[in-house]
Amino acid sequence: MYDEMLNKSLEKYIDDNLKENRERIASGKGVGELDFSEFYINLEGFPDNFEFSQKIKDAVFDFIYVFGHGTYKIFKKVKPVLFLRGPYINGNQLKFSIIAASVRATGRNHFYMTFDPDGSFSCIWEYSCETGEWELKEADWDRNLKQLSD
Repeated sequence: MYDEMLNKSLEKYIDDNLKENRERIASGKGVGELDFSEFYINLEGFPDNFEFSQKIKDAVFDFIYVFGHGTYKIFKKVKPVLFLRGPYINGNQLKFSIIAASVRATGRNHFYMTFDPDGSFSCIWEYSCETGEWELKEADWDRNLKQLSD
């Protein structure tokens, strides 16, 4: 169930990101269609042997351990990376946050990251005693990084 919750959270991120990008283009503020093939998903934070859904694979993300051996070569130029934060548990609720960052290597073991406050997205799941299942209750963009520590 945990893998399914993570996949649905990432899928919701993709859907909302594409929707928001289309709205920006329609209003004349966007610069072009969003291409996830230029994005990396940082695998640190995901369970071992985590299986990404087909929808996420179809979005053409690159998957990487950002702080793995030799990755500084990839990040000599700035690359966009999605990081998973959480889960956070509060009562019968579970929260995941997906945070966009620009990552650049400044040396073999040093990375410079700039987190985009408009690029963080949270999904709150709630356990229902009636159904015995986790249900997605809220999925929205965080406009303030302080909210992620709730």
